[in-house]
Amino acid sequence: MPYAEGRTYHDADSHVMETPDWLVPYADPGVRERPRALDLLGFSSQLVFNTFLNPYLLDTERKDDPDFAYGLARAHNRAMVDFCSVDRRLLATGYVPLADFERARAMAEEAIAMGTKALLIPSACPARHSPSHVGLFPVWEIAQEARIPIVLHVGGGGQLLDPHYFANGLPPVPDFHGGAENFRSVDYMAIPFPPMQTLSTLIIDGILDRFPRLKIGVIEQGAVWVPSWMRQLDTTVAAFSKNEERLKRLQLRASEAAVLLRQLRGPDGRRARGMMVTQRRARRVRRGAMLDPRRALATSAPSP
Repeated sequence: MPYAEGRTYHDADSHVMETPDWLVPYADPGVRERPRALDLLGFSSQLVFNTFLNPYLLDTERKDDPDFAYGLARAHNRAMVDFCSVDRRLLATGYVPLADFERARAMAEEAIAMGTKALLIPSACPARHSPSHVGLFPVWEIAQEARIPIVLHVGGGGQLLDPHYFANGLPPVPDFHGGAENFRSVDYMAIPFPPMQTLSTLIIDGILDRFPRLKIGVIEQGAVWVPSWMRQLDTTVAAFSKNEERLKRLQLRASEAAVLLRQLRGPDGRRARGMMVTQRRARRVRRGAMLDPRRALATSAPSP
C-alpha cells in the first residue's frame, strides 16, 4: 500500500540522507583522498565523532524498542569505523546505549572488536536506571581491560535547556560560528550540566574506585566549570561525612539514654526515689535522638 494514493502527487521537498563519504567516489582523483586533509592539518591522530546523531541516539534508547536502539547504535559504529578506515590517524568512536544491561555489555565488546578507539555513552541518565547501576559494571570492566576510554560528547545529554529562553522578543542572534542552528551564549551556559551530573554520579557511587584504571573523557563541553564542580564535590562529600558522624553520635546517645532509663527503674518497674531529675534528663536525650535520630539530623542544620 503506497504512502500517497488516490490522486496525483508531486513532492517538492524530498531529500537524500548523505553519509560522510557520500561524495568521495564521485570526486576528482586530485581531491578524492581524505588523508590529504590530515596532512594539511598536521594532526597525528583525530578522535572522530558523529555530528548530528547523538540526540537521536539518546532519544531512541529511552524508548521501548531496544532492538531498534541497539541496531541504530550498531549502524552508527559500522559507519564510523568505515569512515576512519582510510587512515590510521583517524580514531573512530563507538556508541554504547546504557538502557539494557546485557545488550550494553555485548555492544561494548562488539564496538571494540570492530576497531573503535573510544566508547561514547550518553551524558544523560537512562530511562529506568542510573548510569552507575551494578548491571553496567561489565561495560566499565570491558573498557578498562581493553584500555579504551569512555567519552561523553556535547549533544549526548539531550535538550540543553528550554527553548523558550530564546523567546525574548528580540531578533535571533547568530551562534559562535555565525549561523543560527548551533550554540549561542544562553544555551552554551547549559553545556556542562549533563556531564557534571553523570560524572558526579559515577564518582559518588564508587565506579572510579571499583575500576581505578578506567579513563573517562568529556569532549567539547568546555573546562571552565571543572574547578567549581570539583569544589562542589568536595563540599558534598564533607557534608555527608559530617552528617554520618553526627548520626553515629546521636545513635550512641540514644543507646546510652535507653540504658540509663532501664537502670532508673526498680524491680517492679516503678521509678526509683531521688532520681527524678536524672530521669527527666535521660528522657530528653531519648526524645531528641533515640526515637528517630535521622529526623533529628534533618531538623538541625549542620555546623559550618
